[in-house]
Amino acid sequence: MNQYRRRSILRCILLSLAYPLRLSAQQRDKPGQSENRDTSTVADVTFEQAFAGVQQKAIDYHRKIGYHPVDRKPLLTGHPFNGGLRYDESGTLKEAPNQAMIVQDCARIADITERERHDILPYFHIFGCNWRNYTDRAQIIGDALAFLNGPVGLTPQRLALVSVEALASYRDVLAEHDIDWRRQVVIRNTEEAKAAGDGSGFFRPENHPEQPAFSCMGIYAWLGEGDAPAVQSYPLPTQWTEIGELVLDPGAEVAYAFGLERLVYVTTSLWPSWHDRRKQLLTRVETEVAASGEAFPEGYYLFKG
Repeated sequence: MNQYRRRSILRCILLSLAYPLRLSAQQRDKPGQSENRDTSTVADVTFEQAFAGVQQKAIDYHRKIGYHPVDRKPLLTGHPFNGGLRYDESGTLKEAPNQAMIVQDCARIADITERERHDILPYFHIFGCNWRNYTDRAQIIGDALAFLNGPVGLTPQRLALVSVEALASYRDVLAEHDIDWRRQVVIRNTEEAKAAGDGSGFFRPENHPEQPAFSCMGIYAWLGEGDAPAVQSYPLPTQWTEIGELVLDPGAEVAYAFGLERLVYVTTSLWPSWHDRRKQLLTRVETEVAASGEAFPEGYYLFKG
């Protein structure tokens, strides 16, 4: 067993002991189950408590492996894309020192028409990190999967990956982390993935202020009970939800990123209401406008209705 493999296994074991999973798989809701009831509290744990716990796990894990936190960027971007609201963590780490990590709040105006989906919110948070020293992504992939398997508590069998042919270079690395290529990986056509820019193969949609797009792998988690079925094509069925993306281009500013609310959801079934998160979004925008003197962006009015 090589040194990289031993180190990864030891890290995963130690972190899984340090961060036990709060709820069992049987306590997670299937998609759609929670549509007509409050899912912000389960077993006396509120969503906000669970969210704070997942955020702290992300920070603690990455601090242990060499990352350092940097301050979030404003939600207001001053750019017409996405109604003037921050779409994702892109650009937040561009000027940051190497081995930086950030928790960035975001909102996407396209999600307004998707509000009936079980995994969509008007206001959410992305944990992102960078590590520019590596010429390939083997260690980055190992670190990301160890985080999911350890602190988060997702077994490898509950994951699926969607990417482009560039991911084939890391097939052996994925196997070391118990990812079954034939059952758990979908490879998309490269040009199709570039055109979509949705994070499952390539990221950054058309007109995104941060360019160029970069190749990546979308990381999905199984929401159903029992073992996850084999994945065959993209898009994946609705019982899968995307939880993060890992960048395959070594020179990109981001190593990988995870949606913190989604990590809470796939491990506890907890989910805040659209109404509550919309209020948080509007309050955040109002606070930033008052502090900066900038005009309210278009996205504010779209969400306010």
